[in-house]
Amino acid sequence: YAATEILEWTPPEFYVDGMALDPATEILSYTLYYGQEPGNYTQQVTITPDAREHTISGLSGTWFFAMTATSVELEESAYSNEISRKFTKGKPRSFTIRFRARD
Repeated sequence: YAATEILEWTPPEFYVDGMALDPATEILSYTLYYGQEPGNYTQQVTITPDAREHTISGLSGTWFFAMTATSVELEESAYSNEISRKFTKGKPRSFTIRFRARD
């Protein structure tokens, strides 16, 4: 089935301490974590900061997703809010994350 489930991800603008962050120069990578139980991420994929989307295929059942950003100083952020998606036969079985700039 060709359809995909899409999640849009907005790169962070601030460090935890409130200082401004420039994603174009201060983010080394993003990590997408996912697994079949809430908060228990058994899979992960590192995504380069210049990527605009990433697709994971072959999913079935319910999956939970969260992301982090890693700075050029190798500091990893806390997890983003967790989302979940259920993939069933005849429905989208791929998951695409798209990056977009803040408005």
